[in-house]
Amino acid sequence: MPSRRSHTHTGGNEEKSREHDSLPLLRALDIAGGDPLAVILEAENPRDIVQSLSEQDFFWLMKKATGDEVLPLLTLASSEQKQYLLDLEIWDRDRVDRNRSLHWLQLFSEADPEGLAWWIFYEGQQIARFLLQGNLEMIIREPDEELELTDEFFSFDDTLYLRVTDQEHRKTIEGMIEIMYREDDIMARSLLQEIVSVVPSEVEEEQYRLRANRISELGFLPFEEAAAVFSPLEPLSLREDETSSFHPYASGEDDRPAPPVIPLHQMKGTSLLADSLAGIGDPQQFDRIRFEFAGLCNRITAAEGLSRLDFDTLGEKCRKAGGYLNIAVESICGQDPQRARRLMENNPLEHIFRVGFGLALTLNDTVMTWIDESWFRSRGLPASFWGEPAGMILSGLLKRPPRHFTGREDTEYRDFEQVSELEAAAAVFRHLRAMDDLLRKIDETIPHSVELLESETVTAPGIIFTFWARGTLGRKEGALELSIAEAHEFMELLRTGEPGPPFAMPGREERFIRDLTGGVRPPDAARSEDMRHSLSLLWKEFSEEYKWVPASALDRRFARFLLIRKA
Repeated sequence: MPSRRSHTHTGGNEEKSREHDSLPLLRALDIAGGDPLAVILEAENPRDIVQSLSEQDFFWLMKKATGDEVLPLLTLASSEQKQYLLDLEIWDRDRVDRNRSLHWLQLFSEADPEGLAWWIFYEGQQIARFLLQGNLEMIIREPDEELELTDEFFSFDDTLYLRVTDQEHRKTIEGMIEIMYREDDIMARSLLQEIVSVVPSEVEEEQYRLRANRISELGFLPFEEAAAVFSPLEPLSLREDETSSFHPYASGEDDRPAPPVIPLHQMKGTSLLADSLAGIGDPQQFDRIRFEFAGLCNRITAAEGLSRLDFDTLGEKCRKAGGYLNIAVESICGQDPQRARRLMENNPLEHIFRVGFGLALTLNDTVMTWIDESWFRSRGLPASFWGEPAGMILSGLLKRPPRHFTGREDTEYRDFEQVSELEAAAAVFRHLRAMDDLLRKIDETIPHSVELLESETVTAPGIIFTFWARGTLGRKEGALELSIAEAHEFMELLRTGEPGPPFAMPGREERFIRDLTGGVRPPDAARSEDMRHSLSLLWKEFSEEYKWVPASALDRRFARFLLIRKA
């Protein structure tokens, strides 16, 4: 079927025209709290606007459409846009979903019955045969033959008598056949007669191959190929000062498709990536980035599983793509937007993404290597043993790929988006690793009972401070836990010379660090410094927690930093 989409840009006006084509959609998307579909449908030239969109933008607009907007959009769409919609909507992995297929064909018939008939005749013959095969009973009437048939049989030519066996979709299938006969009875009869020769598995396999070829051009590759997007690259593999020599579409090519607007538009916000994108003034270069960003989002989607897509899914993939792109440009370019822009102009976005993803994966690999040899894992302890938020941050780092702990109820974890987030998570990891080295030594000195470690209320800070308290009080023997009297004595000792709150406990931090690091030998100087820094942070938390609490007010139920046994 001939394309309904037309590209008439010529000569030096091509870029200007193409930029103009995207303006209605960009304006609609930018309206604060507005409805982009309403803006498009209420425009003077809605067909031109809709058909100027890329297949991807049209697909995402359809996903946003409500019941009253679906049919008008389908009426305005080009054949390519409809085909792309079907390619993503009617397949369940490598199988055609009959229910969804018939649902969409019913909508197509309501929006544009003539267009549906000719699509079936010229482009969708195999899919139509596949859907009708097994759902139709067919009787061919010979000339002068008298047939006695039930009322369920119908005919449009007095030759082929049909009965739809799929009662759920009877009206849809009968309507499709009527539309086909109305447009061209000879082609309709020929298509229906060929149904008996259809081998469903062969048709499905061939259609899957054709569909895979079509969507692969837009980044929806087979899983094995798409997964390469998560293969890390070293930062040195990127070019900063060379002129880019790759362009997916040659300059001045009249039939080059419209660049997708919606995926990149999802990346609005404040970041080095956003700032550098805003500085790209070359329309052709910006179109390239639109194409590549949409393809990158599609490749991520294909690698993570091409299931039912919706607008929320698009947002997640765009945020993942943008986050790792931003990490890469920040790690290489600091906070220099011009340098970041050159990096994007001279390198495929997928390569930049793989650099950013590789930085997160390197941290993940470091954490996973440590976890296998850690004391707390050997004791079978959960991440919550480290308290909050450290335990939640560790849980995020143990995911593959690692995830950033946000501390929010609505989105507890998300992908990393900034170098500072990676650095903060790495600092927490070094803190936990240092504490783990210390706890291994404490466990060798006073083995903890299994019952104590299995308690959900026991955390690493509680063991460390209780161990130090025992040493400070001169308790060399016995269980780790303190009695309530020993806890009171310990707190009074720390506050010697202070008449009342707030208690500053001067000089105690240095003693705390010296006592606990004295018997521990970290493997290198960096790990030793990590331990001292971690203990300093731990002391600050402890002193803040108790600076207003009199010793007599200690309660075992709320003593986060001291393990107090029941009386």
